[in-house]
Amino acid sequence: MSTTTTIIAIDPGQFESAYVIYETENRFFSFFQGSNKEVNTRLWLAEGEFKTVKHLVIEIPKCYGFVVGDSILETCVWAGRFIESWTRNPEHTHETMPRKTAVTRICLKATANDRMVRSALIDRFGGEKAIGCKSNQGPLYGVKNDIWAALAVAVAWRDMDEINNIRAGKK
Repeated sequence: MSTTTTIIAIDPGQFESAYVIYETENRFFSFFQGSNKEVNTRLWLAEGEFKTVKHLVIEIPKCYGFVVGDSILETCVWAGRFIESWTRNPEHTHETMPRKTAVTRICLKATANDRMVRSALIDRFGGEKAIGCKSNQGPLYGVKNDIWAALAVAVAWRDMDEINNIRAGKK
């Protein structure tokens, strides 16, 4: 019997970030994209939709031997700020996940691009009906831009957590 866990997954950026609050039984119920200051304030306050969430998974930039620019370094600073805001509550935990790990888990290909990740997530949630339309909204209705990357982190974490629980004999 599986246990349900609710996490927050973040795709940080230089100026804006996106998050998904994800319930691990393969559905998510809240998402947001906005300025880093607004995301950080929401994490700091941990009110409303965050009240029952105890675990943060954040995409962390990696250079893989390549030169990185200011935008990547600024993104790392914001990732650290998000972690600091979240973990000021001793009940809150966090993990980091490189983009390549999330992409490989979702698409089974480390070199997959954003379009391929989006397509794989849509397939996982039931195809185009998972997006739906204004009058018949699916669970992915309204997901756009960096929210797809945050959702990929959440889904990849769920898959990896499930595998680890099976190996540990918890499922």
